[in-house]
Amino acid sequence: MGGIDKTRDWARVIMHVDMDAFFAAIEERNCPMLKGKPVIVGGNPKLRSVVSTCNYEARQYGVHSGMSAVRGSDSVSSIHFRWSSLCVRHH
Repeated sequence: MGGIDKTRDWARVIMHVDMDAFFAAIEERNCPMLKGKPVIVGGNPKLRSVVSTCNYEARQYGVHSGMSAVRGSDSVSSIHFRWSSLCVRHH
């Protein structure tokens, strides 16, 4: 990638940044025990809520953004939900 393309007209640029797993990565950074484990960021699975995002380990089990948090928790036997500033383990 060697720098900015000076031959391009940069007056209008449309950029797409996929940050879907970004918030799960932040949770892993804040709580290192979550590294390498399936992590879902979203609402409390005991209430009516959805998966906001998840990491790639959780995606291997079919979890994805927008699905019901309860369904996401049913997809993985040992999933880590993040809905507060504390490390929470859901069984």
